[in-house]
Amino acid sequence: MNEILQVLAVLIAAVWWGALIGIDFIVIPSHFRTPNIERDVIFAVGRQVFHTFGLIQLGLGLLLLIVTLAGGTEAAVIMLAVFMLILAGLNVAVLEPMMAAIRRKAGGPIQEGTPDHARYRQYHQAYFASDIFRIAMGAMVLVALVIA
Repeated sequence: MNEILQVLAVLIAAVWWGALIGIDFIVIPSHFRTPNIERDVIFAVGRQVFHTFGLIQLGLGLLLLIVTLAGGTEAAVIMLAVFMLILAGLNVAVLEPMMAAIRRKAGGPIQEGTPDHARYRQYHQAYFASDIFRIAMGAMVLVALVIA
């Protein structure tokens, strides 16, 4: 791989991976530990953060693919980046709208114990699982690009 493209790919992967770690394990948990903030506000801010970051991830993923493809990176690394991009896309294009539809239908807080609450939790857990998989794959991509 061309040295300049390799450095660029490492930087893009590091920003993507680092932001995933930062948002999932620092920013969002900090919101819940901040005193005197209503849970509805925390959830609204969290939704906005995840939506905006989802769009940023799509951009970072596309950039990473372009750079790794142009640089002739190993197919396994490119496939991991593709899977990361697909998961980010599913979060933005599928899971977020499905969760938003449940919130709109409820017209307020989703009542615990209802079928809508159970479905919302499943979507939320899928979203979180997607983040965990992207963190794991991102670490592999980053290591592979650094040692290439």
